[in-house]
Amino acid sequence: MNRVLLRTNQQSVSEDDIGYLNQKIYLGKESRLKKKSFFQFHMEQNGVIVEDHPDWFDGVDGYWIFAFQTKQSMRLMNGLKSYFRDFIKNERIHVYVQSETKDQYYQLVPKDEQFAELECGYSFKRKQRHYDKLKDDIKNMEKYINHPDFESWRMAGDVLPHPLFHTKIVRKKIIEDECFGVGCDEDNPPVIHSREIGGHAEERHRHKQYSFFVNHYDYKKSLLLGSRKIFDVLSQWNGAINSVPEVEV
Repeated sequence: MNRVLLRTNQQSVSEDDIGYLNQKIYLGKESRLKKKSFFQFHMEQNGVIVEDHPDWFDGVDGYWIFAFQTKQSMRLMNGLKSYFRDFIKNERIHVYVQSETKDQYYQLVPKDEQFAELECGYSFKRKQRHYDKLKDDIKNMEKYINHPDFESWRMAGDVLPHPLFHTKIVRKKIIEDECFGVGCDEDNPPVIHSREIGGHAEERHRHKQYSFFVNHYDYKKSLLLGSRKIFDVLSQWNGAINSVPEVEV
């Protein structure tokens, strides 16, 4: 099960906007109407089943907060992006996703230019060395993108958009084929050919150990660095509607 926490700044998103995000709909026949949130309905249309959840609420720390649980993860971000484009386009939403083994954090700004919607983010197995690597990568990234020759390095003749910075660690499944030359002795040792086994997207996703990217100069560094505190709080949530975690950063 994935625990998901969303936060957005109250200075940018009004109480009226939150009212739209909290709207409910009724489904079914007139004698058996079932009420659910429009958010649940929208996510189901995108292949993501969301359990019953509380409304957005005032997190006291200057942010609106929303929490829910889902078993799906592959389609989660696409569902969130399309939903928020209709209600709070161009406003930053901080997305925290926690499973049994992995933490994911994204700064999402819904917009028409879909490549630029995720301004920065990371996804990695919950191990101390990955948190340490994230801190090092943020330092290296800032040195890299602030270099005077960065733009020329970045484009390098490529007209397609790509991240300002991206690094990842993937555990690859390798097959080694032993191919002999003429004979097998000191002068003609066997040649080992290594091949990576391919796989569908979900399998590759499971093998990813660590990923960090930045797509936009306007990302919020302090919230990126402070995201671990949110995960510490989120890990204590048992999923009950009446026990949504209070966040203090």
